[in-house]
Amino acid sequence: MNRRVCTRPGELEPELSSPVCYTLNLMKPGIDEVWKRLREHEGEVFRQVRGKEFTYTLGRDHVEPSTTDWRFPRKQVEEAVGLMPVDSTKPLQHLYAILMDPRIRRNDG
Repeated sequence: MNRRVCTRPGELEPELSSPVCYTLNLMKPGIDEVWKRLREHEGEVFRQVRGKEFTYTLGRDHVEPSTTDWRFPRKQVEEAVGLMPVDSTKPLQHLYAILMDPRIRRNDG
């Protein structure tokens, strides 16, 4: 489901006299689509909010960041996808960095 959103004239850029419109994709992808994207970018460098770099490996049923001994089960990743975007990244630092990265998120709402 998509939603068209328009600003008031001058709201984003004072010199613009017409509204700026864009389309939001409000549909969140399913876990199979996200898992496919994770597979495509496995081993690439991701950055946490504070800039710490890490990579991840993708097991059959988990994501394992390189800078910790944690494993995030596929079910937990699925639940995290449903929460994105979030206001606080503290409990989800690695998952947030991966799931909010444009390579994984793409144009999802």
